[in-house]
Amino acid sequence: MLLRHVNALGQCGFLLLLLCGGDLLATESETPSVEAPSVEAPTTDATTADTSAAGATPVAETPEVVQPAIDELYTLRYQFRPGQVLRYVSNDETEFDVQQSEAATSVNYSTKSWKRYVVEKVNDDGSVVLQLYLDHVLMRAEGDGKTLEYDSRLPGAPPAEFAHLPIGGEVATITVDARGAILAYEAKVETAGDSAGTLERDLQVLAILPEAPVAIGGTWREIIEAPLKVEGNLTRKVKLQRMYTLTSVEDGVASIDLRTIRLTRIDDPSHEAQLIQKTPGGMLRIDLDRGLVLTKRTNLNNQVVGFNGAGSSLKVKRQVVEELTTTNEPLVGKSSSDR
Repeated sequence: MLLRHVNALGQCGFLLLLLCGGDLLATESETPSVEAPSVEAPTTDATTADTSAAGATPVAETPEVVQPAIDELYTLRYQFRPGQVLRYVSNDETEFDVQQSEAATSVNYSTKSWKRYVVEKVNDDGSVVLQLYLDHVLMRAEGDGKTLEYDSRLPGAPPAEFAHLPIGGEVATITVDARGAILAYEAKVETAGDSAGTLERDLQVLAILPEAPVAIGGTWREIIEAPLKVEGNLTRKVKLQRMYTLTSVEDGVASIDLRTIRLTRIDDPSHEAQLIQKTPGGMLRIDLDRGLVLTKRTNLNNQVVGFNGAGSSLKVKRQVVEELTTTNEPLVGKSSSDR
């Protein structure tokens, strides 16, 4: 019952939990915009600044870089070569606490997935065409006194809750530039409901890198538009701002902190509940010589009160760790160490 209720809120899509590089729950499929929106200044109102999860469509615009007074500058770029295969293992731990009047229930999700990016083509302008494959997943969901488990290696059809997952084949083809911005996207699987939009927005393990060289302590930003269902099939756009800071460079590895705030004012708790996972914080580690993401960690701990009437509340705690790995086999115990 609770599993269905959480799904109805748009808060428990397993594609989201599976493919998020730390982000998500959308309500409508949307293609990345090619026009940079006007930027609204962040507000300090506690009802409008939110710092918890992700998963919205990146808007194509050049990040604004703020430089400290430090001499050494670093040019941050991704590097790919035709035929290159990049494998990532992702661990996603999510907990939903739902309060309805005097009834309270928790739903816990644990998802471990093995993804593969194959470089199909490197274009003359530096952009790259990536094919994404979902090789294997382990899933567990607990709530309402019930437990659901799924291991894609085992024979037999998956439970209905997991039947929509595109496991074992190509999921999508994505074109990105050298800074990590999505330029084009083509789904290779049929998905139900808003899964196609969720998938599109949550594929991106790559963070947006700055256009200009940046020094340690320098920051840059990315403006994102997230769709919000307001009534029936009507939606509105909610602006988010993701901030990045280059915190250190050691042994050729750059560490980047990230945080996300909501710029658009929202007064309806039911609308806030739709966005509860859209403002993550976290960090990335990037190998500067190879131009690859080694590790991406995102987390949130967010709560909305009154999302379904008086006495209701929804709390989400989530942590996602995605790491570059040299194997496509399931790893035992904890994730592999950074490389």
